[in-house]
Amino acid sequence: DESKCLQNLYCADYSSYRTNVAMHYRGTLQWILQHKSFAHWLHIGETNDSQFLWVSGNPGCGKTVLSRFLLDHTEKSLKAPTRRCHVLYFFFEDKYDTQKSAESLLRSVIHQLIELVPDLIQLAMHHYASRKEKIVDSLDILWKLFCAITTDHRFLDGVYLVVDALDECEETSRNT
Repeated sequence: DESKCLQNLYCADYSSYRTNVAMHYRGTLQWILQHKSFAHWLHIGETNDSQFLWVSGNPGCGKTVLSRFLLDHTEKSLKAPTRRCHVLYFFFEDKYDTQKSAESLLRSVIHQLIELVPDLIQLAMHHYASRKEKIVDSLDILWKLFCAITTDHRFLDGVYLVVDALDECEETSRNT
């Protein structure tokens, strides 16, 4: 049942979406690493606080490349063996059904986190037991599951979430 639950949560090949994002040119984007907002966001995992790092800009100015850069940098920064923090990500893309809804975002990041911390499947099984495959149809259930697994301090100290192109999320699921 656990493998079926995990399989139902899987909806997008998020790792290939990530690798399809162009890499930054060497020496560029270093400015963000010096920005006090980024430094604060990166070290927020040392407390129990939540923090947003919001990056906005005009279309085509490189926000997706910046998102990948921040994702890569944050993963490298958290490699200390005593940290139980994980970096999750999602790249919205309105051209693809699997990349344009809030449900897809939640399914992808829940799936990523369970892959990283397999013990968290037990929390998903609680919801899966009563709803089976329909677990993925309810934004409310997915949100409750996301909140439950990202705040379970038995297995995690923190979660960083990098979301790109939030404006490409379907308006119907954005307003839910």
